[in-house]
This record gives sequence, C-alpha cells and structure tokens, in this order.
Amino acid sequence: MEKIFQKIQPKHYGLIAAALSALGMYIILSVCQYANGGKYIVLYCDYFEQYVPYIKMFFRNILEGESIWFSWSSSLGMNTSLLNLYYVMSPFNILYLIFWNVDENIITVIIILLKIALSAYTFQMFARKVLKAEGFESIFFSVSYALSMYMVLYGHMYNSWLEGMYMLPLICVLIYELSDLKSYLKLIIAYAYIFVTQFYFAYMVGSFTFVFWLVLLFIEKKQSVKEIIIKCVKYVGSVILAAGIVAVALVPAAFFLMNDYAGSGVVDEHFPTQIYHLYYAMFWGNKILMMNHYPAIYCGWPVLILLPLYFINKNINKKEKVVSAIFLVLLVATMIIEPMYMFMHAFDRPNALNFRHAFLLVFVFCGISCRQAKKISDIQWKKALIIVAVNVVVYAGLEHIVSQDNENIGLRILANLLFGLLWIGILFLHNNQRIRKYELVIATIIVIMIEVCVNGWYGITYPNVIPRHNYECWKQGMVDIMAEIEDDEFYRAYYDLDLAINSDAWFGYNGVAEFSSVHNASVNHVLGNLGLLEDTLKIFSYGITPPVESVLGVKYRLEGPIPAYAYDSNNTYVIDENPYCLGIAYMVDSSITNFKFDGYSDFDNINKLIQTLSGKEVYCFKPFDGTIEGEIYQASIEQSDSGIVISYDATQYETGTIIYCIPEADVKKPVYAEVISDFVSVADKGSPYLLGGMENINIQYGLMSTPYIKPLLLDDGKWKIVIHMNENTASQWLYRDIVFQEYHEEALKEAYEEISKEQLQINEYGNGYIKGSIDVSGEKDVLFTTIPYDSAWEVKVDGRTVDTFSVLDDAFLALELEPGIHEIEFQYYVPGLKAGILVSAFCVVCVCGLFIYERIFDRKKDKIEVKEN
Repeated sequence: MEKIFQKIQPKHYGLIAAALSALGMYIILSVCQYANGGKYIVLYCDYFEQYVPYIKMFFRNILEGESIWFSWSSSLGMNTSLLNLYYVMSPFNILYLIFWNVDENIITVIIILLKIALSAYTFQMFARKVLKAEGFESIFFSVSYALSMYMVLYGHMYNSWLEGMYMLPLICVLIYELSDLKSYLKLIIAYAYIFVTQFYFAYMVGSFTFVFWLVLLFIEKKQSVKEIIIKCVKYVGSVILAAGIVAVALVPAAFFLMNDYAGSGVVDEHFPTQIYHLYYAMFWGNKILMMNHYPAIYCGWPVLILLPLYFINKNINKKEKVVSAIFLVLLVATMIIEPMYMFMHAFDRPNALNFRHAFLLVFVFCGISCRQAKKISDIQWKKALIIVAVNVVVYAGLEHIVSQDNENIGLRILANLLFGLLWIGILFLHNNQRIRKYELVIATIIVIMIEVCVNGWYGITYPNVIPRHNYECWKQGMVDIMAEIEDDEFYRAYYDLDLAINSDAWFGYNGVAEFSSVHNASVNHVLGNLGLLEDTLKIFSYGITPPVESVLGVKYRLEGPIPAYAYDSNNTYVIDENPYCLGIAYMVDSSITNFKFDGYSDFDNINKLIQTLSGKEVYCFKPFDGTIEGEIYQASIEQSDSGIVISYDATQYETGTIIYCIPEADVKKPVYAEVISDFVSVADKGSPYLLGGMENINIQYGLMSTPYIKPLLLDDGKWKIVIHMNENTASQWLYRDIVFQEYHEEALKEAYEEISKEQLQINEYGNGYIKGSIDVSGEKDVLFTTIPYDSAWEVKVDGRTVDTFSVLDDAFLALELEPGIHEIEFQYYVPGLKAGILVSAFCVVCVCGLFIYERIFDRKKDKIEVKEN
C-alpha cells in the first residue's frame, strides 16, 4: 500500500478527487433508491417538471428541423430564447440526444456524476495552483466542495446549476495565471462557456471572479498606473469578447427579459436571514426546504474546525487573512443585507430555493480550510477540541431555535458530536509520529466520505419523490397516447392525471401549461379569469372547462392511466376529442377590442367572453338552483360582513372539515364550483385545502387561496366539495363566497356553430410560422387569435404586412380584415437574433485574429531565442 501511495503524483490528485466525489454521489443516490433501478426516480421538482421536458422538446425540434427559438408546445406558443440559455445549452445535455431512447433517469444520473466529478477536479486544480496545496489535503477539500449540501441538493434537483460549481474554480485559476495573450484567450473561452451554459449562474460566478481579479490586481507588487490600466483593459476586454462570442444566444434572451419578463411576484417572508441561520446551516443534517431560512452551505466538520484556526494561526500571512476575511464578509453580507442579496440574484428575488449563490460561500469555506490544512503542523488538537465543544454546544442550542424538523433533533446533535470527535481524532493522529502517512490518508478519506455521504442521504430523503412504478406507468401511457393520435392538423391538448406540468413539451403536443421561467403575465391573467389555476409562477390546465377548451382550440383531453396502479386493460388511457374545438384564429365582432373581465365569478367571465366572440346571448353556465347541503365536522362556519368565515381549533382536534354537497338525484347537468377569494397565492401556507375534483397526481388538492373552477367529486351518492383544515392551516379563514353552476352544452354548441363559420384554415405551420386562408363575410371585422400577443409577430395579408394589436388585456394577437378571401401568413422574428448573430460573428473573428496573432508572436519569439542561443 505504501508503495502505491509513493507512486501517486500530485498531478493525479484531481482525478482521485473526481473519482471519490462521483463514487460518493452515486452511493447517496443508490442508498436513497434514486439510482440503479431503485424504488424512486432521480428526476425531481423542476428538473422533472421543466428541465427534462424542455430538453426533450429542444432536441426534438432539432431532429424534426423545427425552429429552436419559438415553440407551440407550451404556453399556447412562446419565445424560447431564455429557456435555451437557462435549460439546455450545457454540452452534457447532448447525452439526452445521443441516447434518445434511453430512460431519462439513467442519463440524468450520469450527468450528475460527471458534473460532481468535474467540480472536484477543478477545485483540486484551484487548490494546487492558487492555494499551493500540493498535498493530499487538496483531495479532501475537493471532495468536501463537490459533495457539499449545495451540490448534493441542487445536483439532484437542478443539475444545470452545477455549471457554476465546476467553472468557478477553473475561472479563478485562469485569472490567477493571467500573464500573456494565450492565458487571456483561455479566460475568454471559459467565460463564454459559462455565459452560454448557465447565464444566470454566470452572473454570480462573474461577480465573484471580478472581485477575485481585483484582489489579485492590487496585492501584486507595486505597479504603475499605466500597467494597471492595461491590465484592466485586457480583463474587461476579455469578458466583453466572451459575452460577444455567445451573443447569438445572449442577445435574444436579453431582449426577452427586457420586453416580456413579468417577475414572479412572490414575496419571500423568510428574508433576510440571520447570522445564526448561516452558522446553523454549516452543520451536519440540515434539510433545506423550498422557502428556506438558511442556505445550503454544509461542507463537512473540517471546515467548522479549520476556519477559526486559520484566522488565529500566526504563521499565516496577515494580508492573506485580510483578503480571505473580505471575501467572507462580502458573501455573508449578500445573505443578510437585502440590496446585496438582490444584486447577487440579478436584481430579482428568487421565488423559492433561496440563497442560490451559496455555492460561492462553500467555495470560500473550502478554500480557506484547505489553506489551513496545508499547515497542519500548526494545529494544536487541544485548541481544535475546544472549538468542537463550543460548536456542538451552540449548535444544540440553535436546534431549538432554528430547526424546522423537531423529530430528529437528538439524532442530529449526536451525529454532529460524533463527527466532531472523529475529526479531533484525525488531527491527533497527525501529531503521532508512529502513524504512517498512507494510513492517515486512508483514515481521512474514509471519515470524509462517511460524513458527506450520510449527510447527503439524510438531506435528500424527500417525502414526495416519484415512485419509479408511477413514472413508468405514466410515461408508457403517454407514449401510447401520442402513438394513437395521428393528426397532422394544428391542435392543442392537455393531460389530466398528469405527473409533469409540461408533458406537452416532453412528448411533443401543443399544450396549455407553461414554463415558470418565461411565464406570460397577460395570458396568465386571462386564463385565471376564465377559471384555470393561475399561481404566481405559471398557468396550469387545472380548472379548464369545455367553453374555455373551445376558445383555446383544445382538440383533445388526454387522461390516465392512473400511475398508482398497474398499466393494463383495467387502467388505460382515454382520449376525448372536443366536438366544439375552434381553430387558432376566427372572426369576431370589433367589440372584442373593449372586452374587460368584470364578472363576479369566473363563470360570469366565461359567459361574457363566449357571448362577445359569438355575438349570441348564450349562457354556458347557469346558477345551480337545486339543494346544496352543508356538513360540518370539528369546525364552524359563519357569515360576516366581509364574507364567510370558517374556524377550526387545532388545540382540540386534529382536523376540521366543511363539506358542500348536492344529492346525486338533483344533478341533471354537470355541476362546477368556484371559491371566490381575495387571495391568490399557491404559497400561502395558512390556506385550508380544497379537496374534490380531478387533480394533478402531484397536486392532489387545491388551496382556497388559489381560486379555480372545480368539478364536483361524487362520493357516497353526493357530489361534493370538501374544505379541509389541520394544524398547518390558519385557525380562521375568510372567503367571499362559493358559487355552484351547471354547464349547458347546448349553449356552447350554439356559440360554436356561429364562431366556426369564419375560421382560419391552416395550410402550413411550424414553430413560429402559420400560413392559411379565410373567407370573411363582412359581418365581423376582427380576426381574433389565441396566439399570445408579441410585437415580434409579422402578419401578412395577401402578401402585404398589416398592423396587429392585442386584445383581452393584452393577452392575444388580433388584426382587422376586410370582406373577401384572404391568404394570411404569420411569421415570428425572434427579437435580437439578427443582432446577436452579427455580434457573435464579429467577436469570433476578433478572437480568431488574436489566436493567429498569438501563434505568430510565439513563433517569432522562439526564433529569436534560437538565434540568441
């Protein structure tokens, strides 16, 4: 064993760190049953609902020769410039294309492991070249960095964020080694890579590395003003050229952000955090929640021990400690001072998963600790023991103040105590001359792997992960559905009993739901007023009713199979074709230009819209005039001047329930219900749950704070809507009203027959393109479309470009048409794409010129050296 250790060279340490980190992450995923055919799938949260669907859509468009800048697959039609840059540009994603028919979970696990390994490798490079840590300590802290809580948590949920994790150390190395043109060219390529693969985290990496560059600039030996100016010009020029190279992607995304992005509108009640929250987050066993108080910065007990020892170590240069302190203070400030927090998140507030820039703090923690570990001989294990004791005592106190998991406090305190003592033992062994180096290295590797792996297992054991059986049943059902639908015409569809919000993008049909990163606030507002579930992030298909299906051109409603059961003849899929499906564009009266949603309920809004579009006084929904019964269990309800108040005493009862129900015999037509509320937020934790109706598999209940139309649920001979309260809901809740209405199909049929007389007949279509014809009688003069309004659409009527305008609160595109038969062509021109192409071309030429100049300069330099010799 000792001979093997002697053969290992420092240049191999990066590979060792990478292998250990990948092994550790694989162990974590396997133990949690997310990998290797385990009980659950690794795809989770947004990576399942948004990232993989968009990646599949992106590559499908490439394979089918479609545009990658616009898509009909989601959001009724959307500009995809921002999504290209946020979700899909990582070269690792090419694996999804290469192995197109391989299960996405297998590919995702491979990508996670590769990025974890690469993060360890680049950190070890940073430790060796910048921190001058050439011993085995560079391996240990590379593993700590790569398997920190941030990496394990977000590597599992948002592995595109890991682009920042592995590029941060590399860019710092390249900045540290800046000297000649060749090194600047490397830096340009590195910045261009991070800008295009994850522009959001490129902003964070860029901010940090800019400060890093400034520090290196001003701690160098005395320089003239001219030298400093030249270095500044070279650095800034490198960043500009890097951004310019990928401007073809950056500029369209920037145009989208400036013109279309509406912000999340979510208020984070947990910000700002406190210093003690940050301190608490450094210990073993923290489960970081969606709306979390504290960042994911755990990276092992060695950091807790070595960090304070570093600053009291007299053998470390004072200037170095000052620089390290500056980085720490700045990063901590970005987590507790709101303007700085907003700055680090590109002047926006994250809607969830707060402190996304916490990986920068992890990087600094591991870097400082690695520097101290390099001077391991300076450490007195007795001082370290005192530090461990203080940490454990303070942590135990914080558990009762900060923790949101009261069940396992004793376990976490005991685990932290044990790991602290284990590391004291490791330090003690360093002072024991009888212990051979390779034995100590093996012991250290074993302890760090055990600590980070056990923490990873504890931290990503979620209660609502998707069972593999459910996923496979859902996916196979969706594949079979798409194989059965052979429809070459333009159509829209939505999927009931779904697992993923964006199944439309995943499987290639034109849907209604949308990606939260590019939500269209105007469209959301309109669909929310028509009864769909609209939260602050996105629009869902929940709450869609037959009249709205007709208006939006939804031709198919897809349902099942139910993932919880075996996929067989008793549990299969259903494809319902809408007989009243309208096209994407049809003629309506000019009164649509003045339409406003002013109904008391969404049922009123639907009736008014159908009447306006058809010109007929039809009522698709009418108030239900039958018997509505009430059942109250362990709760109370009373009428107030402001509305209806429901109450529940959590000190006496585990649950409280209020049920509105209608006897089955009284229901002659389908009955729908809507809770009228002044609150609109899916994040409102105080809201009672609203059970009943067809829900998404993952969202098996609604919230009363988020109104949307619900069909009643048949149970024990009664159609019901159930309001459920428990210890997690408010003791009292106010809502204005609950409305029950019948759906009258004959009214929709009458309206459909009128509207469908003058529809656009589509002859050709593709992403961002539609061509068709229409015969206009002259009775109606506005062509109304369900294309989300965007000024980037160019519409030609009979070959002549015409003006367009927005209707329905700026949500949809419309134009005026004169009587006659017209050929109409819709073409979407991506804002900023041409400018981006020009800028990229110019910058690529500049960089190529610099590269050629550098090669010629090197050759001349070599010739001069040869002559001199």
